[in-house]
Amino acid sequence: MGLTAKFNEFKGLFPKPSDLPIAFATKKYSNWDGLCGVTARTFTQWVRGWAVPPIRDYSTATRGGNNSGAMSPVPSVAPLGAYHWWGPQAGLATTMADGHVAVDLEGGGSSLGQSYGYLRIRTWTETDKSMRALGLRYRGWTTNYAGGIPNGLTPAGGGSEPIDNTPRKKKLMSFVIVPVVGGAIEIQSLVGGKRARIQQVAHVQLLQRLKNNDNNDVMFSEQLEICKGYLTLIAPDISATVDLSPVLTKLQEVLDGLPELGEDGDTEGVDLSGLLAAVSQVGAAVAAVPDKVADKQAERLKS
Repeated sequence: MGLTAKFNEFKGLFPKPSDLPIAFATKKYSNWDGLCGVTARTFTQWVRGWAVPPIRDYSTATRGGNNSGAMSPVPSVAPLGAYHWWGPQAGLATTMADGHVAVDLEGGGSSLGQSYGYLRIRTWTETDKSMRALGLRYRGWTTNYAGGIPNGLTPAGGGSEPIDNTPRKKKLMSFVIVPVVGGAIEIQSLVGGKRARIQQVAHVQLLQRLKNNDNNDVMFSEQLEICKGYLTLIAPDISATVDLSPVLTKLQEVLDGLPELGEDGDTEGVDLSGLLAAVSQVGAAVAAVPDKVADKQAERLKS
């Protein structure tokens, strides 16, 4: 039995995402426009549930597809309940870099449940034509959604090969994002403890994307500039935190302890001036480290 009737029931019961029971989705959306991934996940949860819930990044359809395993490029062999993915293609302009995903309601691409402006059912051919007009290309289908496996579907990408559902190890970033009393949100360094208030909710999302990025989330240079601004605010002051006086004192002790030329018969005729000059140069170089590091930081900020 197909899922078309169930999707029509879903459309009737939940004309807006805010109509969904809280167990299925958040209530922050007022309509389904642009929420193809929310549609696919909440419909799956509502109609059959998850044997294994999605555990990888699915914040856009492009990222969700990247994290759903190997894809089969032939829509006509997709099973009921499979997920069909569209995404941007190199060299093609698109207004939908976030991509698109739809649920196969009958198998074979004959009936796809999706959110495209509103909840609707279209064939694969109709959907592909609309996506191509927007600069997207068909990527393939999977039975896995960002590591999630619906009840009754094979735990596979492309319907054949199992994928590793182990959460990817995140790279350690040296900052945390912390809500504070009064409703504000701040970013705090894990190195020096400096913190700064994040000015916009959108900036919080950008910093979270940067922190969680595992090379599959492409960000614009303007977005990275915003992140860099906050990281600069919480960067430790190297010239204030690095105390080189003990090193310089030790070097001076070495210099003072060297024997005078000609006093000892064993050192007579041995020219130690080169060594003394080298030690002095090392001391000067070490003393200049903080200024050089600060200059490098300034150069990076200007670039």
